[in-house]
Amino acid sequence: MPEVASRGWIALSHNKAIRHVESERDAAMRAGLALFFLIGKRHEDYKKNLIVTMPLIVAFREKHQPPFIAKIHRPKTQFPIGSRPGRVEMDLTKEQWLAMIGEE
Repeated sequence: MPEVASRGWIALSHNKAIRHVESERDAAMRAGLALFFLIGKRHEDYKKNLIVTMPLIVAFREKHQPPFIAKIHRPKTQFPIGSRPGRVEMDLTKEQWLAMIGEE
């Protein structure tokens, strides 16, 4: 995680449990990571959604300073995955995390 953060890269995962496992969440935040979770059920869906949503992911990253944890959602259910971008939303900011661990 520190290497990815030090290079200014983003990290992608589909393991949402990281957000709720204190040691993993804290390691990502302390490293200064921009961590995005792909929401979905199948690897093929992750890939399709990531490709069409990438411009929104880049824009989100440019707007928000790490560390943070964000979610990359699939498009609305009436649209096939990959036919249009999903949405990107903040899940945990640095300020929220600091308050959570008592270091406001």
